[in-house]
Amino acid sequence: MINRSTYFLALLFIAITILPSCNKDDQDVGSSGVPYVPVNVLINTNLPAYFDISIPGGWVYYAAGSKGLIIYRKSQDVFIAMDRHCPYQAQNGCQVHMDQSAAFSEDTDCCNSQYGVNDGSILQGPTSQSLKMYQTTFDGTLLRVFN
Repeated sequence: MINRSTYFLALLFIAITILPSCNKDDQDVGSSGVPYVPVNVLINTNLPAYFDISIPGGWVYYAAGSKGLIIYRKSQDVFIAMDRHCPYQAQNGCQVHMDQSAAFSEDTDCCNSQYGVNDGSILQGPTSQSLKMYQTTFDGTLLRVFN
């Protein structure tokens, strides 16, 4: 039978070995290496600043997330929101941008990778991670982007 002091020492040992592994940095950087940044924004899509996302296929940059967002209107009711922080060697802080055809996002200066605008998936380049995606809801006027 285990006495109280042995039980206490066993619990203390477990706490000392487990707690240091709960590092705040682990929560701040996702598996892609892109830092976690809380995002919870409402965008009135009827405002002139968001004219470019008034129709499917349109997109805008939005100042939120780690390096900004690309918000792409996939269909009348579906929006895609991706962080512009390139996950390839994320510590370099590379930022993707939309190509002129709006068919994909890429960074040719730093991370040399291309990503699909419909889902942030890898199209080409040395990266092994897709772009960080955010959730969206849309009520016909207000677009909410959040994580």
